[in-house]
Amino acid sequence: MNKDLAIGTVINSLLSANTDLVAIVDDKIFPLMAAQDTTFPFIAYTRKDVEPQYTKDIYTGDKITMEIVAAAKNEEEAVNIANLIRDTVDNVKGLYNGINIRKVRMTHAYEDYFDENNAYAQDLEFEITI
Repeated sequence: MNKDLAIGTVINSLLSANTDLVAIVDDKIFPLMAAQDTTFPFIAYTRKDVEPQYTKDIYTGDKITMEIVAAAKNEEEAVNIANLIRDTVDNVKGLYNGINIRKVRMTHAYEDYFDENNAYAQDLEFEITI
C-alpha cells in the first residue's frame, strides 16, 4: 500500500525529535494550521502537492511539495526556528514511518508578517522524492 500521502507524519516525527527545536516550540508542531488560541512560537506544516512520477508509463514514486512555517513574535526567533527546521529536514534520506524517502531538498524560503497577530513567519518549501 502506498503511504506517500502520510508524509506529514514523517515531517512531524523529524521535527519532534529535534530537541533544540522542541526546546523553543514545545509540542506546538501542527499539521495544516495552529488553533487560533495557540501561543507563539509554533510550527505548522502542509503537504501542498503530490506529483506522481512515471518513466515509460511505469510508476516510479512521488515528488511531494511540503511547506513548513515557523511563526514567532519576533523575526530573530522565527529565523532561528526556520534554520533548525532546515537543518532537520533538508537532505533527509531513508525509511521513516514506512515511507522510503529518497531525497529531500529545500526549494524556496520566504518570510511574512501578520499584522493581526504582530507576528513573523518564515515559510520553507521542500521537495521530497519518494
